[in-house]
Amino acid sequence: MENRAFMPRKVRMASVDARKLVTEWSAVLDQALSRRLAGRAYVTADGKVILLPSRSAYANVYESRDEVEAWLADVFRRAQAAPHLSTLIPSGRDFGSCAPALAEGLLQNLGIASRAYEPSLLGAVEKRLRSIPREEVMRPPLLESIMALVGECIRTQVKGSTWWMRDTDEGWEPLIVSSERRVTPVLRSYKELLERFPAPSLRTYVEWVVTAPQRWIPIEQTPARQGDVTPSQ
Repeated sequence: MENRAFMPRKVRMASVDARKLVTEWSAVLDQALSRRLAGRAYVTADGKVILLPSRSAYANVYESRDEVEAWLADVFRRAQAAPHLSTLIPSGRDFGSCAPALAEGLLQNLGIASRAYEPSLLGAVEKRLRSIPREEVMRPPLLESIMALVGECIRTQVKGSTWWMRDTDEGWEPLIVSSERRVTPVLRSYKELLERFPAPSLRTYVEWVVTAPQRWIPIEQTPARQGDVTPSQ
């Protein structure tokens, strides 16, 4: 039997309506929970959680903070048991150079016509992924191709950016480097799948990365090693 991720009960609604509920229910901003959920999390007197994502027209209202905490604990447990990085990305050092072909191959396998690498493309990919068992999505070759497509969408939208394969103790980590020498990790797409499959929001994630400067850090803050495939290579 498939070990499905725990998902808290929630209602999805327009952010403008959720903001009204924050006022009507006298919900209080929870800074600690907001950091963990990557948005503004408001808690009501009866324990509901209203989450307003940083870059989305939609919000989630969770039935119970206890369920949200249980969900976060489940995500942490799964992350701790996650495969070695070298297992997730078998292409290793060559992943960046292989990414365009991997992305195009994914679209062909899912029956999606090739088009511009923009966030809307990921919306079509998400719909096709829902019909595929979780265990197939969360391992190569499908997982590697999904991360390649996400990275290619970011690279295409952020002009002048390129791949950087960083050598780590666990394997080769793929990052995108902007022309301003700032980096963002592509592995966040794995986290999005891990936490939210079968309803991930890769499209929202890419839109967030492309438009949010805080998702990029100076390349000097990312330790490099001698074997790295640097942006200039």
